[in-house]
Amino acid sequence: MTFRQKFIRNRNIVSKSVTTILFSLFMWYGKVQQLKDVPSVHGYYAVRHSFDNGLLFLIALLGVFGLYVSFANKHMEHGKATFIVIGAGLWFGYAGLFLYRDLLFPHPPTLQTILISAIAISFWLDALAGDY
Repeated sequence: MTFRQKFIRNRNIVSKSVTTILFSLFMWYGKVQQLKDVPSVHGYYAVRHSFDNGLLFLIALLGVFGLYVSFANKHMEHGKATFIVIGAGLWFGYAGLFLYRDLLFPHPPTLQTILISAIAISFWLDALAGDY
């Protein structure tokens, strides 16, 4: 099977993988910008937000895993199912964190929260439909 055929056959997994990787890179960039001007005496800030970085690393790793199972030489149905199920869990986790952040402040859910929730729902729908 050619690269193009693999891409066409697995376009759903590829698009979700690319979205996942781009999201983690964008969030990592934001973390770097936040920490850029923090004095070294405030090392607690980096420790306090290390879970965020760990979750972002898992999300990036999930995206790379999705690309791997999409373009592997053999059909990896179990790998794709694993990608979809773990992706749904991670994206719903992030949607929960963003929703919790929005509830702590007196404003309705932000566009970020809505978009992350939409991605989480798309993963969940794919898992329910067995679209892998």
